[in-house]
Amino acid sequence: MDLRAEILKLRASPAAREQAQRYKEELAESLLRMLCPLLEGCNPLFIPCPLASKKASVCYAELTHDNLDSFYLEKLCEVAVNEGNLAVKLGPISGNLCAFDIDRDDLIEPFIKLNPALKETLRTKGQDGCQFWFRVEGIYPEKVIPLIDGDGKPVGEWRGGGNALSTIYGVHESSQRHIRSHAPPSHWLRYRFIVQKPIVTITYDDLQIPGDWFDLNSVYGFYGPKVCKETNGEIQKSQLE
Repeated sequence: MDLRAEILKLRASPAAREQAQRYKEELAESLLRMLCPLLEGCNPLFIPCPLASKKASVCYAELTHDNLDSFYLEKLCEVAVNEGNLAVKLGPISGNLCAFDIDRDDLIEPFIKLNPALKETLRTKGQDGCQFWFRVEGIYPEKVIPLIDGDGKPVGEWRGGGNALSTIYGVHESSQRHIRSHAPPSHWLRYRFIVQKPIVTITYDDLQIPGDWFDLNSVYGFYGPKVCKETNGEIQKSQLE
């Protein structure tokens, strides 16, 4: 008897394929059971991505909860089975789930001091800084707003829609070099929960930012007409639009 041929034959049987598919689905369901309670009150649209990548495995621009197909479900299962990444499509599509991304560790505490309500909301971390997750009640900018300080250095992003994705599970993209060199998973930098509590609900007007943070696309501040600080000469409007 050719034992190897018999094993391959067994694996190719309908019963084996069905069992393997059930196993993948159970792993995916287990992952979602862990994440969904943290996003309570929203209806998150999860976007599967390859390992250590922010690039979606599916075409997500027109993706909604109503047009999920078998290809999407297969990619979602692959995240759980093959250690992929999982992102969320933010904004109205996910029940007004939004996020605020902070670029540096030293900016986190000043931001929390201005926004104590976000101290106990879900907070994740990749490499530097962190990301606050929350649900927004009422009107808010359904787009991504990159923010800079008075010196023109990036400090963070408001993420409220416009096909914005934020990674909530997986491995940080900085680990790609370790993966390519076949370094063990212990060398990978994983996204982790700094605060593993359900999201809070706020209004957009509740959100406060330091006075020297500005919308990259405007000479105005996050909420209205704040003139950027002078740095090596006056910052002209044409430089920021």
